[in-house]
Amino acid sequence: MRLCFNTKSAYIDFNMLAHDPFFVDKSDLIGKINMRICTKNRYICITKPRRFGKTSVLNMLGAYYCKSYDSRDLFDGLKISKLESYMTHLNQYNVINLCLNHLPNGNSYKDYIHLIKHSIIHDITEAYPSLKEQEFNSIEDSTCQSYWTRTGKIDEVLFFLKYNIGEVREDIVKMVNGISVRIDIEEEYSAGQPTPKNREEIYSAMITYGLLSYHDGELQIPNKELMIEFEKALKEDDFGYVAELVSEKLKKENVTAILAVGINYDTNKKEHQCVIEELP
Repeated sequence: MRLCFNTKSAYIDFNMLAHDPFFVDKSDLIGKINMRICTKNRYICITKPRRFGKTSVLNMLGAYYCKSYDSRDLFDGLKISKLESYMTHLNQYNVINLCLNHLPNGNSYKDYIHLIKHSIIHDITEAYPSLKEQEFNSIEDSTCQSYWTRTGKIDEVLFFLKYNIGEVREDIVKMVNGISVRIDIEEEYSAGQPTPKNREEIYSAMITYGLLSYHDGELQIPNKELMIEFEKALKEDDFGYVAELVSEKLKKENVTAILAVGINYDTNKKEHQCVIEELP
């Protein structure tokens, strides 16, 4: 049984959605994506906050493009059917559909990566028996590198950290140490807005791009992968000493909750001092 390659899961899910009495036709989006096929701008990442319909859009795209079935019955009456590119790309492509919401055996980062590798290799060799599994050594033997290290957004965050714009550095130090940061964010940052300039705007942008999670007024680093990236950043010579200083202070005084972290430089003693105030 195939797990992710040309499965019918997207068709089944979109079929249920399309027959829902409250269904909203957003299939004109497919036309915009069709325009990018075989162009330099063919790589697309759809980013929206939780519960904004990303999964529904992906199921629609999978049902439209997947070549393992005929989905004209789903799309013939929708907006996409009126566009010139409709029949050109309908059910013409191999589709890999990966869902990371549920992990059957464990919940670690390594489990996710193993599942992805195994699923892709299993399904492609099943679909194309003439291929040998050795041809997929690049998947098995190569290290799966962090997505965030290859995006401009993590570089932007490192800039905020290095120059402590909006005084975010100490907050990141806390979060790296497993302590959430309380903040009220009233306005949501949208992709395409000017570069954020203050603390609230910076965190709102980081939430939008998935670099931080925000729930009940508290910020946290959402996963191990990002935790590693922030830890690596804080170990750089420019500001790594701050992280080490606070971490040692936390362990020494057994602090589990923080009101404020202050880093001062004593010119007489020629040393840094870390001051931590704990919540009652």
